[in-house]
Amino acid sequence: MSEAHELPAGPLRPKKSWGKENLGKWETHRLRKEMIRCFAARITRPVSAHENRFFPFFFFFFLFSFFLFQTSFSIWGTALYLFRLGILGLIFS
Repeated sequence: MSEAHELPAGPLRPKKSWGKENLGKWETHRLRKEMIRCFAARITRPVSAHENRFFPFFFFFFLFSFFLFQTSFSIWGTALYLFRLGILGLIFS
């Protein structure tokens, strides 16, 4: 990927691309720390009012659906629960 097509550096993006090779030990460590910092900044960013509007509904729906529909912790029950979670997440995202 050319430099022009890379994502811009900022508080939510890493400053370097992760595909660089032949990095030293400390450079790799620094990039790894920066990747963790960027990930933490993404998941803890403030959400807009539109994104936050459905949070109480989803919280209680998923909490109660987990206890109502997954009484036996089988592999198929877990797969079904994660499938429904993914479908609803796609619908309301």
